[in-house]
Amino acid sequence: KPVYKLAAGDQLRLPPLRLSEQEPLSSPPQALVQLIVKQIIYEDEELLVINKPQGVSVHGGTGIAWGVIELLKHCRSDLPYLTLLHRLDRDTSGCLLLAKQRAALEHWHKQFLERNITKVYILWVAGRMEVKQKTVRSPLLKRQLAGEHIMAVDDMGKEAKTIFHTVKAFSDYSLVLAYPITGRMHQIRVHAATLGHPVLGDSKYGDKALNSAIKARGLARLFLHCYAMGCRIRGQGFVAPLGDFVSSIEGDVGDWERSVQQSLPWKVGIES
Repeated sequence: KPVYKLAAGDQLRLPPLRLSEQEPLSSPPQALVQLIVKQIIYEDEELLVINKPQGVSVHGGTGIAWGVIELLKHCRSDLPYLTLLHRLDRDTSGCLLLAKQRAALEHWHKQFLERNITKVYILWVAGRMEVKQKTVRSPLLKRQLAGEHIMAVDDMGKEAKTIFHTVKAFSDYSLVLAYPITGRMHQIRVHAATLGHPVLGDSKYGDKALNSAIKARGLARLFLHCYAMGCRIRGQGFVAPLGDFVSSIEGDVGDWERSVQQSLPWKVGIES
């Protein structure tokens, strides 16, 4: 037990380690490597930024042989140091920053801790979100449910704050921007659900009926994308292209992207 301290003479029993008979892959699938390499949107001597595809983990783990970090280390032998500056859920796409130097890691982590990082997510949510802007300040606590970690709104949880801005509302769903001020696990997903507008395709906190409906249209993904991320102090930031993220649900949403990019505290090339 955690409260017991080992003493001389104690006996420990370690269960046998059972290894899978399947040999691990010595190299990743080439198609997956090419997919990640094609998604590099910026690189300099300090940073590497990719537009992480949905469904790809940021790092390997149980049942996942190759994540973004392992794939890049495999194909970029010129990078002796490469580490994640932050994380994105496996099913979340978008802007992912990696440090190529220890000094860059320390500097950017300091900016994250001091909340000098601007993060903009775009998401499709269930229902018609009438309110133009809404701030959610619901503390979040990690729990286990059926062997999985979930986050729940709980007064005993950690501070969490998200600002939501409605881009355009339709009868069954809405296109929304989210500005997370804190960075808790599943924060945007849980906060959106507390508003009664869960993220489309969210199997943990979402609307099962609407998820099934969009899946029947061939849209089997979590509709959450890290659109932009950058540091206000440095005046440096990045935008991750959306692809068909918006148009796959609804094509006519107006020219929202230009105004969002103009509001960012760094200059970006605004696509027409």
